[in-house]
Amino acid sequence: MGLIFRPSGCKHHHYFLKVKNLLLFFFLAPSVLSAQYLFDFETGPVFDWQQLPPGRREVTSRDAVWGDVVINEIMCDPEPEVLLPACEYIEIFNGSRFPLDLEGWRLEVNRRGFEIGSLKLGPGEYGVLGGPGIVELTGPATGGPGDPATGELPADRVVPLFAPSGSLPNQGAEVALYDNRGTLIHVVRYADPGTGEQWKQEGGWSLESADPGRPCNTSRLWVYSEDERGGTPGERNSVFTPEEDREPPRYLYQGHPRTGAVSLHFSELIRFDPERMRRAYMLPPGVRCDSVSAGSPFFDHMILYFPRDLPGETGAILWIPPVSDCSGNLSPEMEIPVGKTSGPQFSSVQINEIMYDPAEGCPEYIELHHPGNRFHELGDLRLDMAAGERTMSRLVPLCGGSRILSPGEYVVLTRHPESLRRHYALDHTGQWIEMKEMPSLTNSGGTIFLADRSGNVIEMVQYRDEMHMPVMDDTRGVSLERISHERPGTDPGNWHSAASAEGYATPGRKNSQSLRETGGGEGLRVDPPVFSPDHDDYEDFLQISPGLEGTGWVIRLWVTDLRGNLVRQLANNHVAGPSSVYTWDGRGDDGRMTPEGICVVHLSGYHPATGNRFRDKAAAGIIYR
Repeated sequence: MGLIFRPSGCKHHHYFLKVKNLLLFFFLAPSVLSAQYLFDFETGPVFDWQQLPPGRREVTSRDAVWGDVVINEIMCDPEPEVLLPACEYIEIFNGSRFPLDLEGWRLEVNRRGFEIGSLKLGPGEYGVLGGPGIVELTGPATGGPGDPATGELPADRVVPLFAPSGSLPNQGAEVALYDNRGTLIHVVRYADPGTGEQWKQEGGWSLESADPGRPCNTSRLWVYSEDERGGTPGERNSVFTPEEDREPPRYLYQGHPRTGAVSLHFSELIRFDPERMRRAYMLPPGVRCDSVSAGSPFFDHMILYFPRDLPGETGAILWIPPVSDCSGNLSPEMEIPVGKTSGPQFSSVQINEIMYDPAEGCPEYIELHHPGNRFHELGDLRLDMAAGERTMSRLVPLCGGSRILSPGEYVVLTRHPESLRRHYALDHTGQWIEMKEMPSLTNSGGTIFLADRSGNVIEMVQYRDEMHMPVMDDTRGVSLERISHERPGTDPGNWHSAASAEGYATPGRKNSQSLRETGGGEGLRVDPPVFSPDHDDYEDFLQISPGLEGTGWVIRLWVTDLRGNLVRQLANNHVAGPSSVYTWDGRGDDGRMTPEGICVVHLSGYHPATGNRFRDKAAAGIIYR
């Protein structure tokens, strides 16, 4: 037994504990017994817990808080085995300054719970939770990690917890750790990190956290183990690159979980003052939010509740005060466009770019663009892919939960967003949607369908290699871009290879080959007046706008030289209207490039209902740089 005393002059919550020749100074508060420093009368002051003899490390204890114990390594796909037992496991690490008793703690994998039995971890110690085969790590004959002298991992730090296999999904999962009071201590998402050697995806290699000191960023820091055994259970990770967190949370996207509620999603765990956050308001109509809640278990989003539904067609601006991350990095004030969603109509959400034959290390992707002025719910949309021209067979939801596509926004659908971001050095934004069950895009071509919940097709594109620029011998790693959102996606002439100056792909931003919008009712127009169809990614196309007033016109559109010789027939008996737009790539009807000089674009048309007729023409110059 020791003697607890408070010297004269000390605050009421500061005490000393004398046990034999050891003097412990500690801070006492409800549920907390926290050692500040120790004094050993034989050796002097001890400020490092690891310097104490093992028998004296049981003196202090306290309840764990967020980040004290972190999920540090995950072996979700142990086969084919490398040099470790073919067993799933999760390594946890006590990064606090105190010993912790984990008996009665609970690990959840996709909300499926596993109760931890007897397990005690001192500061800086590792525990391994796994299937029945995990006990092989404690045997000296395994050659496994642990004590370098014996090759053992201490048996009291290994806990068989899972079934023999299938507890940790290979495709990824959410993993949360709770203490015996139900307090969340750590939570992560894991998936294929999209970096490192691709052959490690076949199995036998663990995912390691590169910086266990950043518990709020672990989900973004997974890398494949570089240890020759396939993992480092019970040891410091083979990839260990601590970095100081200086980046504030980034707003990613919004959702509408219910009427009058807006969820705001961020790039990492956020912290905020609920009372201060209630100052958030929408303008117009100048309404403040009633309440706010944090989204668990990741706390990377908040939900604002308003007394009325969001504005309709006009929309509004939502102002919110700054939020911070675990490291105290503060975001700026934010102004976010919000509005009531409307159901998708035909071509209101468009397929805008297709990467069906990506370069090595880059995943396939489909880019969507919203050219309109309304808000759409991406959770209402479905995607399907058919080889050739077959009809829809299996519609896959774009996302789970509510996710809003705002006017003018681009989003990219892919199975591996992190791989895509790394390949093109893209920012961490809300444009990337992870579709684990995204249909594969066949290199031989096919048909992509975008449909609503009821299966009504709102967009369809038939792609094939012939839609690429003819002079390209190899189209691997080159995306197909939509030229104009005013023309249908089913028009093969509305697609072109992405520009080399843009890295042959533009995921998440305006296409390199897109044309500027034009209006109707202004007569025949060509843009630019001088174009350069030499495939140097600068003004390679001539955009031709008939500028018609009203619909139902039947037109003929052709190009001649200055002598009147036919160069290219662009349209013959086409039904056109105010938004009709045509493009010319500078080729004649014979497939050859037109020589430099002045060409004349001719337009003639008539209206079957009224009998009105017209003719028009405009000059355009061709130059090769």
